[in-house]
Amino acid sequence: MGLGGGRAPSGPAGPLGPRNEPMIARAELRCTSCGRGLAGAGDTAFLCPSCGTETIGRDARCRDQSVPYKCKNCGFVGP
Repeated sequence: MGLGGGRAPSGPAGPLGPRNEPMIARAELRCTSCGRGLAGAGDTAFLCPSCGTETIGRDARCRDQSVPYKCKNCGFVGP
């Protein structure tokens, strides 16, 4: 068995990244209408215009085609 035993170093809060910093899991933003991941040009994310608490994700295609979205928190429907 080699040095380190094949396990990533661990700190008090869990696994450490390449610079010995805690690794943070990030939720991938997705389009609220179609579910695609948001990573391209023209994609956007914003807080619900009605309740201001839920993040609404919109990909470029759904924005361009005015596909409706619905806030999971308050039920607001937008273009």
